[in-house]
Amino acid sequence: MAPNEPQLYGTQWGKSPAGKPEPRTAIEDEAMVDIRRAAVGLGTIDAYLKELGAAFGKR
Repeated sequence: MAPNEPQLYGTQWGKSPAGKPEPRTAIEDEAMVDIRRAAVGLGTIDAYLKELGAAFGKR
């Protein structure tokens, strides 16, 4: 992923100042991201965020 370029699969996340997850850069055509993810064998964004929360804790 190039700096400031939109993400295709939404795999790069950080935390907002309020501590909530947010994409590090925008997700291209966010309405279609789960379809793109499924095409390459990834789960949904919601499932991914749950995995991240379990792996890194909800701080």
